Amino acid sequence: MASQQYNVEDLTTDACPSPPREDEQTSHTEFKNRTSPDSTSNLKNKKKKPKTKKISTQVANVININNSNGIHIGSNFTINMGKPQKEEKIVEEEIVKTEAICKLLQDTNPVTKEIISFVSEYIGKNWRIVARKLGYSEGQIDQHYEKNFVIGIREVVYQILLDWIQNKPLEAKVGILCTVLWNAPEKDVVQRMANEYDSNKY
Repeated sequence: MASQQYNVEDLTTDACPSPPREDEQTSHTEFKNRTSPDSTSNLKNKKKKPKTKKISTQVANVININNSNGIHIGSNFTINMGKPQKEEKIVEEEIVKTEAICKLLQDTNPVTKEIISFVSEYIGKNWRIVARKLGYSEGQIDQHYEKNFVIGIREVVYQILLDWIQNKPLEAKVGILCTVLWNAPEKDVVQRMANEYDSNKY
């Protein structure tokens, strides 16, 4: 095989020469400086915005009032509750003694069950006074009330008067009963009795 001789001058290449490399120690030092804690803290400080105190924007209104009357500040509420109703005074007609009433007050006929039924129907708020004037104590009145109040005051009065005519027959006269009713006063009952009274009826 024939040997070929190459001349160095005849050899050519398309590669470009690279620049000379820097010292490795210098490059390492610069990298450390870039990544040091001081440098990172500086970056963080740059990112953080400085804190500023918020100033309140509320505005206080100051009002000075001098030499004034009837000043009202704030909401005003009006509530109408309605006017209280005036109590109507019932004017009772004065009942005078008529001739028929005078006869009743002097009547000596005994009190019958029909009479006490009539009285118990029309007697009013003074029924306790009537019972006291007939000789009953507060305890006896309360006992009659407890026994009969469920039915009504009418039944309470009827039972008291029934007990009276049964236990005190000598006292149980029409005149005595009418006198007690008149002085209680339960004059309305006596007046009704005088208008309705008939010796044959009772």
